[in-house]
Formats: sequence, structure tokens, C-alpha cells
Amino acid sequence: MVGSSVSKELARLGYQNLILSNSKDTDLRNQEEVKRLVTRTKPTIAILIAAKVGGVLANSSMPGTFAIDNLLIQSLILNELIETGIKKIIFIGSSCVYPKDATLPLEPQSLLTGPLEESNKWYATAKLSMMMALDGVTKEFGIQTVTLMPTNLYGPGDSFDLNFGHLIPSLIQKAHAAKVADAPYYSVWGSGKAFREILYVDDLSTAIAKVIENDHLTGALNVGSGDERSILEIAEAIREAIGFKGYIELDSSKPDGVLRKPLNSEPLRELGWIPQIDLKTGLMLTYEWYLDALKSGKVRESI
Repeated sequence: MVGSSVSKELARLGYQNLILSNSKDTDLRNQEEVKRLVTRTKPTIAILIAAKVGGVLANSSMPGTFAIDNLLIQSLILNELIETGIKKIIFIGSSCVYPKDATLPLEPQSLLTGPLEESNKWYATAKLSMMMALDGVTKEFGIQTVTLMPTNLYGPGDSFDLNFGHLIPSLIQKAHAAKVADAPYYSVWGSGKAFREILYVDDLSTAIAKVIENDHLTGALNVGSGDERSILEIAEAIREAIGFKGYIELDSSKPDGVLRKPLNSEPLRELGWIPQIDLKTGLMLTYEWYLDALKSGKVRESI
């Protein structure tokens, strides 16, 4: 999702020699494949987006896989980029790296000041390890490194998988299945009272472009929309976007996760970045992509 969006944005801005590599052509957990990729492409700027990702269920059921795969991906690619003489590295982290009891809104000064949220601490720890490694790389090798920590992302190309998808694609898939089946409701995990700040993927891409243009930035920056809504509000917006006439059932036996995690994104906004896509527009664009993907077989109908 993010890689395709970033490539589109950078091409629009006139960047050339763009190389998009994904798991279909390179296994980033394999040292030899990573070495071949970096040796062949010799990048001057690297945007590290690849990761093993998933929602609450996926993180909780495969904690070892999430930790190991992400540590491997990050370590192997970073080592090869240093050997190649890379000039700039932009790493896409996650807002889940913040301590669960950190002061709100979340900002980088709070990193490593407390325990992580239990449901995804393995993934978060892997991301934190890369952030620390990049800090060391800047200090030792003089390479410009920036970590961007986006809030909850969604958009075309997302993973529509009820077991492994994130919040919005999972709810779109559930609501669409209920609509097709003419079901009376669709179910949402938790009480619906937890809040999430959400960001359309193309807005992250414009933030990445801003960082590419700046040769002095280092360290960590939040990327948040400022649009924080309850899970129930998000579920209602999805119901409206897809035209589902039934109601929403809240499953309070399932966890809410962190109740709030708004980001302080002012440092990025001071660089001139402003998110452009509102929730209603973003959901309509995402649902249109999902319907096309169903027709073409890129995604499967949920059961």
C-alpha cells in the first residue's frame, strides 16, 4: 500500500530512477537476496517501508514471527545500505512504539520511558531497535536518517484480511460482507469507545516527499492527521461509505487496545506538510479500490 503510493507521489514530483521492491521479487529476510538487490540498484536514498504487519489478532497469535521477521528485514537491509554508501535513509516506523501510558499527545521525547502495549509489543520492539540503530548509524557514519511514525494508515492497496488486516480494511471487509449477505448487522471488536487517529496513505507519501527535500532532518517525526475518532465513529463512517443499511454490533468480549494515542505532528507541519484527504473521501476511494480488487481477484470475499 505505502510503497505504491510513495512511488506515485515521487513520480508526480519528477523524481526519476525510482525502484520499488517488494516481497514478490525479493525476500528481505534472506541475506543473499538483499545483497543482490542493493548491489544491483545502488540507491542514493532508501525509503524503508517493508515490514511484517497486522492487526491485534495477528500480533497476538504470532508474536515470535512478528519480532523475528521485522528484525531480520531491518538488519539485513540496513547493513547492505551502509556498505553501498547510502546518503539518506527514511524509515517508516509506527505509533505503536510509544509507551502505553505516555503523556498525550504522543511525541518522540516519550520513547523508551515505559512499558509497551501488550498486544503488539513484539512488533513495536523490533521497530524501536531499528530506530536506535539508525541513530547510531547517523552518529558513526554521518548518514542522514529519519524515522517517520505514522498513525493508523488506510487506503488503496491495503491488506484486506480479517485475520491480519488493520482496523479500517478489516471493518470495510466486514461491512461489505454484511451488505452482500443482507445481514442485519456487522460486528466490531471492543466497546467502540477507544479512539484512533487515522491517515490516508497518500498523505503519508507527501510527508515522505517533504523529508526527502530536507537535507538537515534527523531523528523521529510523527505523521498524524489530527483527525481522532472513536472506533464506533469510524465504523459508522464505513457503514455510510459502503451503503450498508444494518446496524453495528459491538463485541465487548474483544480487546479495545490502547484507548487513545493521538500524535503531536507539529514539527512536520512546520515543514509545510498538511494532510489533504478527509475521512469520507478516503473511505470512498478505498472502498472503490476494494470493489475493483474483488472483481479482478486481487482480494477475496470474506466469509
